[in-house]
Amino acid sequence: MVIPHLQQMNAPSCICIKNVDGKLPLCCRLIYLNKSKMNTNKLIGMVKEHGYKGCVAEAFNIFSKNLKSIFFNTWAFALAYGFSTALLFLCVTFFKLHSGSRALLLCCLIPLLLSVGSTIALYGRIFTQLTGFPLKLTCKRSAKVVVASIAYTVLLGCLLMLVSLVTDSLKPASVSMPVWALGIYACCLIVFALLSLPLFYVFTKYMAEADTRLHHIWWKSVATGFRHWGFIFSTQLLSFICVLAVSLAVSVPYMIVNIASFLSMMGTETMGDPSGLPSYFLVIEFFTVLFNNFLASFIFFFQVIVTYNMYESMEKRDKERKAFQQDNSLEAKKD
Repeated sequence: MVIPHLQQMNAPSCICIKNVDGKLPLCCRLIYLNKSKMNTNKLIGMVKEHGYKGCVAEAFNIFSKNLKSIFFNTWAFALAYGFSTALLFLCVTFFKLHSGSRALLLCCLIPLLLSVGSTIALYGRIFTQLTGFPLKLTCKRSAKVVVASIAYTVLLGCLLMLVSLVTDSLKPASVSMPVWALGIYACCLIVFALLSLPLFYVFTKYMAEADTRLHHIWWKSVATGFRHWGFIFSTQLLSFICVLAVSLAVSVPYMIVNIASFLSMMGTETMGDPSGLPSYFLVIEFFTVLFNNFLASFIFFFQVIVTYNMYESMEKRDKERKAFQQDNSLEAKKD
């Protein structure tokens, strides 16, 4: 399917996502939407509106039909993510075994930074395949998204610490952790998670539109996210349920290794028993974590496609709403 306007724009070709059922690739639809100033009505019609079920179904359709190309264009980034997180896991394990050595704590910072960098590269690579934007641009934007996410998480952590201080001042001194305090923590976590749902739209909009700045679109996009809060909640909940079974199946080796490590630690620390684990058990743990997170990267890819479809549907709904309001205002002026 060839569109003359796309040829005139010299739009970059799609790296991964191909035509599905005769539709334009996601990257071409987005570039055409962002850069072409011709035939606006036709452009709006190109972006198909989905319900929350349609977003997940379309994502599965795209992911399954392009799995081979997705794998060959993402495996190196997924492997880097798996290796860095496995290295971080290994350093944390050594840190626990050596009773909190400060030197090991400093060594943990290196794999931590590598993990953050590999996450940025993986997220940028995914959006390069979805939008056709250069990897340098998507990685730069991905870095800002990751930094903003970390800052937001730290802010929520500070709020939870504040809640903890308040509950500690109210509880009796003889009770370590009353049930009502746990209930308050649980309620706060649920409320914070629900209030964070608009960020799915904010970050996707920033990654998908090359001419936007995060601090410029933040408050307006957050307001749009709250306006479509029910749609975001339904889409992300259904996506989570769909990937839950796959994630559990992928994590079985990791859970087995973790249970063995935990039981060995309980035996050696509480009962004084010798460890029954082989000397190369840490190597097994390392490769298990690497394999688990390598596969988790492709599950994350699917969830990003779901969120991208959700973003497209929200954009189309808002454009239709604005067009309807403009038509009504024009009719009111004529009357």
